[in-house]
Amino acid sequence: MSDKLPSVEEVVEALGAIHAPPPARDIIAAAISHLERMGMLKAALDEYVKWDSISSATLADVYRVAIPANPDNEPVLCYVQDNVAYFTTRALDEQWGDDWDDAPYEHNAGRPYLPLMNWRDKDGVVRDANPDGSPKWKIVEINFSGPFETPCEHKINSPYSVQDINRGDVPWLRTADDSVVIPAGTPLSDFIDAIKAGGGTAALAVKEGDAK
Repeated sequence: MSDKLPSVEEVVEALGAIHAPPPARDIIAAAISHLERMGMLKAALDEYVKWDSISSATLADVYRVAIPANPDNEPVLCYVQDNVAYFTTRALDEQWGDDWDDAPYEHNAGRPYLPLMNWRDKDGVVRDANPDGSPKWKIVEINFSGPFETPCEHKINSPYSVQDINRGDVPWLRTADDSVVIPAGTPLSDFIDAIKAGGGTAALAVKEGDAK
């Protein structure tokens, strides 16, 4: 890989070489601009893209440059349904839900699986529990509002499964002008900041029995 850090303009030009449609180029350019401002562009390129051969990369390969860093191990975005965003403390590629490999996701997929704390295997072990009895992962729900589009927006049947979205093929949320792009894997605090930057609001969902 070259030591020279590519500019956003060079990235967009390279995307044109692989015939990425203009809206997709705009989404990726916005995500890369964000990474550049956050000082994370070179690390992202080093990890996700062999820049010298980007012209032969697929659009999904290039888009994965936008997968956010998560140094504080926050819950990360794994699913969006209506105006609720779901975050998991599991590794994103380990989190699953009903029919997450089926497209269109909006007609098939269910919410992310919670740990099964009452299920024991043949040896009497609760597989979804840590040795101290705590759940191995948690799901956090955030209510949000704002001018955001999902992958199924303006489509009767989208071509995406949750698995596709969570591996970075398309962002979970975006504004119409692509000024804010929120892909799977976005840490919770970054999600809230992005929702606010896009003119929306976000708050922890309070379930029945949680209110004091």
